[in-house]
Amino acid sequence: MGSGGYFYRLSHGWRLQDKKAVALARRLKRLILAVDSMECAMPLNEAAKAAGITLEVRLEVDTGAKRTGVQRTKAAELAKEVHQLSI
Repeated sequence: MGSGGYFYRLSHGWRLQDKKAVALARRLKRLILAVDSMECAMPLNEAAKAAGITLEVRLEVDTGAKRTGVQRTKAAELAKEVHQLSI
């Protein structure tokens, strides 16, 4: 990332606290949060709405290592679900 931008990975089973993510987003020029499930995306969405801000997220996709990320075959479906949170 360029100067002033930060990226955090939020995987199922571990995530930055939602209120902490909101506070961090307010302090930074740009914060990108990676999510791999609706279990990660929904609480972030709720915290952002309550704070009156928009959080930028990216999907983390499992590229075959089977460690973290949504399975490639389910990535498009998850992307649609996450997008619906912002409407």
